[in-house]
Amino acid sequence: EVWRGLFRAPDIGTVSLQCAYLGGTGDLAALIGPVPVQVKGTVRLEKLEPFLEELRSKSRSRTVTLGIMRCATTATREEEEAAGDMIRHYATKSRTGVFHPHPGQERSLEGYLVPRSALAARLVKTARLSTPPHLIHTWTLGPNIGEDELLAVLIHRKE
Repeated sequence: EVWRGLFRAPDIGTVSLQCAYLGGTGDLAALIGPVPVQVKGTVRLEKLEPFLEELRSKSRSRTVTLGIMRCATTATREEEEAAGDMIRHYATKSRTGVFHPHPGQERSLEGYLVPRSALAARLVKTARLSTPPHLIHTWTLGPNIGEDELLAVLIHRKE
């Protein structure tokens, strides 16, 4: 676990989540930040995929860092239910939550909460393939994220 905190989502409420590092060059804790994060809305998964592909193939200034989000181990029963509602909502609607963790930096940092999907599986595979050989033994994740997890996709400037 590299980050723990609150997300606020429209129609769902406040969700207590924790995040484990999956891949990329960014510092997830610093990218997400210490304050409660407001989910601004949603985007269809089918729209996010070509955007991420274009970013990968054409961008020289931005990159992606990935994390696995799940309900925090310290969450109350109410927070656990809200987390489950959020994950099911994104999964059943084939949508991703959109967030900007640092107000005022929307142009340089954006995030997406991606449910278990073909897109999540592709991103997990890419992360696994880019993991240095001496660290591959640390992987415990299968070919996709769990049904009770979200893939945090943070797009940020290359360092």
